[in-house]
Amino acid sequence: QGVLRKGKLVQKRAIHNKRLYALHAMVRTIATRPRMIFCGHLFHAPLAAILSKLSGALLVNQLHGTEVWGSLSSELVDALEKSDRILCVSEHTKSVLLSSLSFPEEKILVVPNRVRSSFSPQDRQTSRRHFGVGANPVVLTVGRLDDRGGYKGHDRVLTLMAPLRDRGLVFDYLIVGEGDDRSRLEALAKEQGVMGSVHFLGRVPDEDLPGLYSAADLFALPSTGEGFGIVFIEATACGTPAIGLNVGGASEALCQGELGETVSSGEFAQRFESALVRSLQRTDEDRAKLSALTHTKFGAEVFRDR
Repeated sequence: QGVLRKGKLVQKRAIHNKRLYALHAMVRTIATRPRMIFCGHLFHAPLAAILSKLSGALLVNQLHGTEVWGSLSSELVDALEKSDRILCVSEHTKSVLLSSLSFPEEKILVVPNRVRSSFSPQDRQTSRRHFGVGANPVVLTVGRLDDRGGYKGHDRVLTLMAPLRDRGLVFDYLIVGEGDDRSRLEALAKEQGVMGSVHFLGRVPDEDLPGLYSAADLFALPSTGEGFGIVFIEATACGTPAIGLNVGGASEALCQGELGETVSSGEFAQRFESALVRSLQRTDEDRAKLSALTHTKFGAEVFRDR
């Protein structure tokens, strides 16, 4: 919960008990009579609808993508249909939503995620030393290690490492993120005989991410489940080229190829190799241009305009 004061969002103490959280939200709503209830996650939508009714406030729901890709319960549909506006992070999320929701299209606004100004190119050699990266090319993936069928796509990169090594293209693979899929991915890396070149970094603090992106030669997230994919624009904002699948909102994050490559699942192996080779030829000037273009598309100024 947050309270807006002169353009600043004040974060309140976290309440981890669901019933106590809901009760606290109702009490605050009755006491403060807000003009707007902004709900940032689908699963809070029923509570947000109650708060809106209690206060007479406008109700705005924000949707990120994957949470609306499956079938929605009648409770969630009912709550969303009480919205005055719905914000979606991508046109893809909007189209999926409209296929399962009876809601006026003109009240659904697409507002993509923004990239923070701190995501900018860092000194590459300093960054590589900080993360213990050697002379080999570096491929980076940032994302939750989710055990739902490996949809983030780490498998696709891991299974390419040995064949490319046999053709003389050796690279280190940095995997950032936590989750239930780590043990399976570690077993796959061992099975492929590439465990020595795969580095599971776990959770990396936010302040270290710009340096990590800058240390990489190529960012790869061949995911089949991105509503938008903010990590794509974090990477390109740091000057690192990116590649993903043309599924979900990834193409919008990479501006249909203007910021990075999105390819079909069947093309990924071939296009990954060529993307990695090209990334090794990029200059600091190339990286600076990519960063500037990303901030033009998804920086603070354009976000405020939207």
